[in-house]
Amino acid sequence: MLISYLFPKQQLREIFPTLLTVFFFLTIIFGFVLFLHFNFGVSLNYLTRDFSGLVDVPVYTAFLSQLGMFFWAGSAAICILSGALLAGNENLKNYKSFFYASAGISLMLGLDDVFLLHESVFPLLLGISEEVVYMGYAGIMLIYGFRYLKLLLATEYVLFALAIVFFGLSIIVDITNFYSDYIEDPFKFIGLVLWMTYYFRVGKQVIKTRIKK
Repeated sequence: MLISYLFPKQQLREIFPTLLTVFFFLTIIFGFVLFLHFNFGVSLNYLTRDFSGLVDVPVYTAFLSQLGMFFWAGSAAICILSGALLAGNENLKNYKSFFYASAGISLMLGLDDVFLLHESVFPLLLGISEEVVYMGYAGIMLIYGFRYLKLLLATEYVLFALAIVFFGLSIIVDITNFYSDYIEDPFKFIGLVLWMTYYFRVGKQVIKTRIKK
C-alpha cells in the first residue's frame, strides 16, 4: 500500500505530458537567467532575489505597483482557466478563443508593467520610443476589439470600457507628465481592478451556461 502511494504509476503516466511541459517552461526561464548572467555579467542576486532584499527601502515601497501584479496575473489565470473549461464545446468556440486572446493581452501588458518594457527595455535596448510602444499596444487592442466586438457587446462591456478609460488616462498622464507622480499609478490600478472584475464575471457567466447545458 505504501509503495503504491510513493510511486503511483497510473498517476505518473497521466501527468507525464504535463510534467514535461512544466519542466520545459522552467528550462526556458532558468536558461534566460543564466544567459543574462554569463553573457551580460548580471549578478544572480539581481535576477533571483526579492526587490526588498536587494534595496534598503521600507517594505511598503511600490505597494500599489506590487499589488497590481496580482491583478494582471489573476486576469490571465481567469482567462486561461475559462478557455480551458470551454474546450470541446463548439457552441462556445468563439468564447474560448476570446479568453485565450484576453489572457495573452493580460500577460503582455502585465509583463510590460512589471519590467517597464515601454519605459526602459524598448527605448534603451531596441531604440523604440515610448510613444511608439503605446501605439503598438493600442493597435493590438483595436484588433482585439474589432475581432470580438459582438461578443464584447453581449457581455457587461461597461466594466471593460471603464478599465480601458482608466488605462488611457494613466497613459496620457505618463506621456504628458501631468501630476504623473500622484495619479498615473492610481488610474492604472483602478483600471486593473475593473479589468480583472470584467473577466471574472464573464468567465463565471459563460461557464455557468455550459454547466447548465
